[in-house]
Amino acid sequence: QLIFQVMGRLLVALCCMHSVRPTLKFLGLAYRVESPLFVAGFGGILGVFIGDCFMNVFDMVGDTILYCFALEAERRAVVAQARIEHEPEPTWWGYLVGT
Repeated sequence: QLIFQVMGRLLVALCCMHSVRPTLKFLGLAYRVESPLFVAGFGGILGVFIGDCFMNVFDMVGDTILYCFALEAERRAVVAQARIEHEPEPTWWGYLVGT
Protein backbone atom coordinates (compact mmCIF):
# COMPACT_ATOMS: atom_id res chain seq x y z
CA GLN A 1 0.00 0.00 0.00
CA LEU A 2 2.85 2.36 0.77
CA ILE A 3 4.36 1.67 -2.64
CA PHE A 4 1.12 2.73 -4.36
CA GLN A 5 0.93 5.89 -2.24
CA VAL A 6 4.50 6.92 -3.02
CA MET A 7 4.35 6.00 -6.70
CA GLY A 8 1.05 7.81 -7.15
CA ARG A 9 2.45 10.98 -5.61
CA LEU A 10 5.58 10.80 -7.74
CA LEU A 11 3.60 10.16 -10.91
CA VAL A 12 1.39 13.20 -10.35
CA ALA A 13 4.45 15.31 -9.45
CA LEU A 14 6.31 14.22 -12.58
CA CYS A 15 3.27 14.92 -14.75
CA CYS A 16 3.04 18.41 -13.26
CA MET A 17 6.75 19.03 -13.81
CA HIS A 18 6.60 17.72 -17.36
CA SER A 19 3.61 19.89 -18.27
CA VAL A 20 5.37 23.17 -17.35
CA ARG A 21 7.40 23.58 -20.55
CA PRO A 22 4.48 23.06 -23.00
CA THR A 23 2.38 25.41 -20.87
CA LEU A 24 5.05 28.10 -20.96
CA LYS A 25 5.39 27.67 -24.72
CA PHE A 26 1.62 27.90 -25.19
CA LEU A 27 1.44 31.10 -23.16
CA GLY A 28 4.44 32.58 -24.98
CA LEU A 29 6.52 32.75 -21.81
CA ALA A 30 9.08 30.07 -22.66
CA TYR A 31 11.85 32.57 -23.38
CA ARG A 32 10.84 35.17 -20.79
CA VAL A 33 11.25 32.92 -17.77
CA GLU A 34 14.83 33.00 -16.53
CA SER A 35 14.76 29.63 -14.81
CA PRO A 36 12.23 27.16 -16.22
CA LEU A 37 13.79 24.50 -13.99
CA PHE A 38 12.69 26.47 -10.91
CA VAL A 39 9.16 26.75 -12.31
CA ALA A 40 9.15 23.01 -13.06
CA GLY A 41 10.37 22.26 -9.53
CA PHE A 42 7.63 24.43 -8.07
CA GLY A 43 5.12 22.60 -10.26
CA GLY A 44 6.50 19.31 -8.96
CA ILE A 45 6.11 20.44 -5.35
CA LEU A 46 2.52 21.42 -6.03
CA GLY A 47 2.08 18.08 -7.78
CA VAL A 48 3.19 16.22 -4.66
CA PHE A 49 0.50 17.95 -2.61
CA ILE A 50 -2.15 17.31 -5.26
CA GLY A 51 -1.02 13.69 -5.60
CA ASP A 52 -1.16 13.27 -1.84
CA CYS A 53 -4.80 14.39 -1.74
CA PHE A 54 -5.68 12.18 -4.69
CA MET A 55 -3.94 9.11 -3.27
CA ASN A 56 -5.56 9.57 0.15
CA VAL A 57 -9.00 9.61 -1.47
CA PHE A 58 -8.03 6.66 -3.68
CA ASP A 59 -6.89 4.72 -0.59
CA MET A 60 -10.12 5.43 1.30
CA VAL A 61 -12.27 4.39 -1.64
CA GLY A 62 -10.30 1.17 -2.10
CA ASP A 63 -10.58 0.31 1.59
CA THR A 64 -14.31 1.04 1.55
CA ILE A 65 -14.93 -1.19 -1.46
CA LEU A 66 -12.91 -4.00 0.13
CA TYR A 67 -14.80 -3.62 3.44
CA CYS A 68 -18.19 -3.69 1.67
CA PHE A 69 -17.18 -6.78 -0.32
CA ALA A 70 -16.08 -8.64 2.82
CA LEU A 71 -19.22 -7.61 4.71
CA GLU A 72 -21.46 -8.77 1.86
CA ALA A 73 -19.64 -12.10 1.61
CA GLU A 74 -20.08 -12.65 5.36
CA ARG A 75 -23.76 -11.68 5.15
CA ARG A 76 -24.38 -14.11 2.30
CA ALA A 77 -22.71 -16.93 4.25
CA VAL A 78 -24.90 -16.23 7.30
CA VAL A 79 -28.07 -16.10 5.19
CA ALA A 80 -27.16 -19.36 3.43
CA GLN A 81 -26.51 -21.05 6.78
CA ALA A 82 -29.83 -19.78 8.15
CA ARG A 83 -31.66 -21.14 5.11
CA ILE A 84 -30.10 -24.57 5.59
CA GLU A 85 -30.95 -24.64 9.29
CA HIS A 86 -34.57 -23.48 8.88
CA GLU A 87 -35.50 -25.42 5.79
CA PRO A 88 -38.52 -27.60 6.57
CA GLU A 89 -38.43 -31.31 5.92
CA PRO A 90 -40.10 -32.19 2.64
CA THR A 91 -43.43 -34.00 2.92
CA TRP A 92 -45.19 -36.29 0.50
CA TRP A 93 -47.20 -33.26 -0.69
CA GLY A 94 -43.94 -31.43 -1.45
CA TYR A 95 -42.72 -34.35 -3.51
CA LEU A 96 -46.03 -34.49 -5.34
CA VAL A 97 -46.27 -30.83 -6.34
CA GLY A 98 -42.54 -30.06 -6.43
CA THR A 99 -42.15 -27.52 -3.65
